[in-house]
Amino acid sequence: MSQILEVLVQRKSVRTFKDKPVGEEMVQLLLRAGECAPSWGDGRPWHFVVLEDRKIITRIPEFHPESAVLLKCPLAIALFGEPQKEGFPGSWPLDCAVAMQNMLLQAQALSLGAVWLGIYPHERRMHALEALLEVPPHIRAFGVAAVGHPAEKLPLREERFDPSRVHYGSWQGSRGKSEKPKECEDRSEHCGGEEGRDDHA
Repeated sequence: MSQILEVLVQRKSVRTFKDKPVGEEMVQLLLRAGECAPSWGDGRPWHFVVLEDRKIITRIPEFHPESAVLLKCPLAIALFGEPQKEGFPGSWPLDCAVAMQNMLLQAQALSLGAVWLGIYPHERRMHALEALLEVPPHIRAFGVAAVGHPAEKLPLREERFDPSRVHYGSWQGSRGKSEKPKECEDRSEHCGGEEGRDDHA
């Protein structure tokens, strides 16, 4: 398995963290990864707000009911979009989603834990985060990444490749019998096994 695929497979949503700050070098690597994202027409319509002040971070659960993880989280990165810079009308949320994913993958590569807390498209959450962080009126809230050192060692995750989701040439097309990767056969559990909840809030 390639190094990048290993990072993709092992990335999971982490919601419990050690009481330990995330170093500035790691913070910068997360931000650089976010800005490496592709965007429609190379518009790069994103902005990042780094949050380390506990008084600010713990305000977010007041309007985001599924963000309790922030109550004991050392670092949060709020991601915003600037629609005026989008490369195609309505594309800024897509561009920001890719930037968010890049940060989550970089966190995994750094042995950090992270979870994506959705703000967009909930207008109430969007307006509340924009007001909390005092962003200009033309900037829209997209999401928050909660980041930290995992509170416990996480089990290895099985690759969840599902050949039945792949079609060739047309919806009915195939390349004969599809098989799961050999890496799956070499592991003690089959690919696709649930390790627990792994969604963003």
